[in-house]
Amino acid sequence: MLSKNITRLGALLVAISLLLAACSTSGGSGSEPTEIIIDPMEGVTEEAGTQAPTATLMPPTNTPVPTATLPPEIPTPTAIPTATLDPYHTHIANAMAFFDKQEFDSALAELKLAQDMDPNIPDAYIQRGRVYLAQRKFDEAITEFNFAINYDPNSKEAYMRRGVAYASKESFAQALKDLQKALEIDPNYVDAYVNRSIVYIAQEKYDEAMVDINAALQLAPDDAELYYNRGNLYMVKNEYDNALADFNQLVQMKSDDAASYYNRGVAYLAMENREKALEDLNQAITLNPNLLEAYFYRGITYAQQGETEKARADFQFILDRAPDENFRKLVQEEMDKLNATPTPTP
Repeated sequence: MLSKNITRLGALLVAISLLLAACSTSGGSGSEPTEIIIDPMEGVTEEAGTQAPTATLMPPTNTPVPTATLPPEIPTPTAIPTATLDPYHTHIANAMAFFDKQEFDSALAELKLAQDMDPNIPDAYIQRGRVYLAQRKFDEAITEFNFAINYDPNSKEAYMRRGVAYASKESFAQALKDLQKALEIDPNYVDAYVNRSIVYIAQEKYDEAMVDINAALQLAPDDAELYYNRGNLYMVKNEYDNALADFNQLVQMKSDDAASYYNRGVAYLAMENREKALEDLNQAITLNPNLLEAYFYRGITYAQQGETEKARADFQFILDRAPDENFRKLVQEEMDKLNATPTPTP
């Protein structure tokens, strides 16, 4: 069985990756795939806000390795030739190009030019709020979304993104109000359902979270990342068979993505199917040799099988590379357990 500390680490890493996805992905007008927010977990870091579930296993995602996981993402919109745009939207297009390159100061400057040109249009305020979210400047983001809502009280995007900002501050009641308002404006708004489900997870309201994830999947059944979300929620609820079904779907939809195999491998490990777990974790590492979390769970699997040298090698690989101190601490604890166990003599 996996320890409570390992469970908490997994929940924390999922939480952080969800926040990073909300801050770093690109968006646009119209229908767009899901954008995700934070699920803070207490007992692992000083930033935590709620008690992490301890009776389950939730696979970690991309925290120490930003490219290692599969939270829902918003694809970068197709570039619009600026020659076809009016001056206001040319500034916004330029800003989004800077945003995609993470040149945030330049993006903010372009958006300020758009605001100065016409301060009554909400678009620039929404995009400035997105930039501030990416910079983790949540109060500044909320101010921008407030302006957007003032100029367009029916902007579902402004309410949704302000909900993301409030949730990132752990102001969950206000976040739920904003996400509910976004859904009142557009009952088919997938982003709002997914973000509200994450708030419910942070509050350990797993049944409510499942209702929202299922609603999102009904609206967007071809969105692979939603199966990732629901699979992880099933993991929280200890419904491993259901989690495995979702991760199987994920592998079918993204068969060349390391995170698909990684998540399924962790599900197999939770079900104590170590042979299948190793197959998937090995495939994940083959596809992404920098996926440190896969090495961690592979090390756990090796340790459970008594292959201590292989486990030790995986843990040492992480200790030599992982920047996150909480992750390193947990890995070192597992390494210490191995070192305290006598090596069987032939």
